[in-house]
Amino acid sequence: MEISHEFPIRLVTLRKKRNWSQQFVADKLGLSNRTICKWETGRGTPKFTTLLALSSLFEVGLDELVGNKPATEK
Repeated sequence: MEISHEFPIRLVTLRKKRNWSQQFVADKLGLSNRTICKWETGRGTPKFTTLLALSSLFEVGLDELVGNKPATEK
């Protein structure tokens, strides 16, 4: 699965819609807030298993999360 250049923007948008901090998302995934920051600035991308966890956390499809189709929340 290819991750679109839109992924960082989608991640920030989904997080801010819920008024969640980077630390909150990091805690939910068992990661550091620096890792979330790297993803949101496009300096890194998550592993596939982490993408699945993000998809579940934000209640969006994986294709929507990675930028392969329009984002529509459930």
